[in-house]
Amino acid sequence: LPSSYTRGDQHVRKLYQDSMEIVRCFGKPSLFITMTANPQWPGIVGNLAPGCTAQDDPALKATVIALKRRALDEQAQNPFWGSC
Repeated sequence: LPSSYTRGDQHVRKLYQDSMEIVRCFGKPSLFITMTANPQWPGIVGNLAPGCTAQDDPALKATVIALKRRALDEQAQNPFWGSC
């Protein structure tokens, strides 16, 4: 099968091996965070062109998510949360 085929066991095994290599190089993670986006966030809806939806502007969604991630990173550095 070509390497572009992503529905097989071989692809899943490769993803697992890649993730284990990252752990080997950098050590095990101390925190695992997932984020989801809401297309109704004011930062997205307020910056859409008239007649457009969030699905029409992936760059806008990526920008808003990047800003929210940066805000999360800043909060994580805040001493209020304590040191790790």
